[in-house]
Amino acid sequence: MAKDFALRSDIAAAEFHYYLSGAVGPAEDYVDLLDLLYGGRPNDTVYIHLNTPGGSLDTTLQILNAINTSASQVVTVADGRVASAGTLILFSGDGIMINPFSYAMLHDGAEGLIGKLSENLKQAQFSSRFIRELCHHVYQPFFTEEEVDSILDGKDMWLTATELNERVVKAAKQQEEEINAE
Repeated sequence: MAKDFALRSDIAAAEFHYYLSGAVGPAEDYVDLLDLLYGGRPNDTVYIHLNTPGGSLDTTLQILNAINTSASQVVTVADGRVASAGTLILFSGDGIMINPFSYAMLHDGAEGLIGKLSENLKQAQFSSRFIRELCHHVYQPFFTEEEVDSILDGKDMWLTATELNERVVKAAKQQEEEINAE
């Protein structure tokens, strides 16, 4: 007799913790996290603890896609420094926790280009459009359009845990008001 491996609602909810510490590196280093997110069940909660200076945008994009499509509740946790690509992950959680001794730094994207000048120009123009769209999508519930534009125009933004928490609480209240208005 074959076993039934379908997701069952009578199975107890599970809680998982994943620690993303250090620079975000190559995607193959995050297969366990990606598998956890893509294979998550609706009753599960996945906590992603962040203490990172940022790192690979390509890997970050794959993690964001997994968070956005996960059946599990994904809670991102600021556990120290959360900078650059780490902030994209932090602000993509279904829930966000800010620990008291954490901080964040947001900035415009950075990359080095090698190749013909015409190719570099096309890639830089594309990257600028792509990063702008991504940052507005992820950051805007927590930051004004003007603040996101300022970051994308080269102004770094540093936030303490208190300042981060204020923005998370404000965004949650705004979302609740929008839901209640419907």
